[in-house]
Amino acid sequence: TEGGVTVGRSAIWQDEIEECYYQNSLNRARSITSLPTLWLYYWMFFLTNNGYVDILSDKATFGHLTNEKMKAIPLVIPPSSESYRILNTLQKNEHYVEKEISNIHATIRKLKEYRTAIISAAVTGKIDVRDWEK
Repeated sequence: TEGGVTVGRSAIWQDEIEECYYQNSLNRARSITSLPTLWLYYWMFFLTNNGYVDILSDKATFGHLTNEKMKAIPLVIPPSSESYRILNTLQKNEHYVEKEISNIHATIRKLKEYRTAIISAAVTGKIDVRDWEK
């Protein structure tokens, strides 16, 4: 996606419907080599989730990744046999990663609940925080 909260998020179009049009808030990338499209997807996923796209995006009001900036993103292209081995490994382990991400989100939610409970207890005097050591 070109802009908004989801700037950099990617998907692969696989001709699911006969004719499809897309909004100009999407950047379109195609492989011009024998590099699999899935490689481009994972590469953008990596860049988006590691902060590179955030750095590259204009952020006046929300993230904005222009087509020109998209074209300027470096693309690492390993030898064909290596790229297929990497893709196979990523696909094989993707569900484990998704499960761990889900676990992390659940832990974050629980920690936020704990924080809220601790703040509430401190504010209402249920716990004494005056002698709290750093």
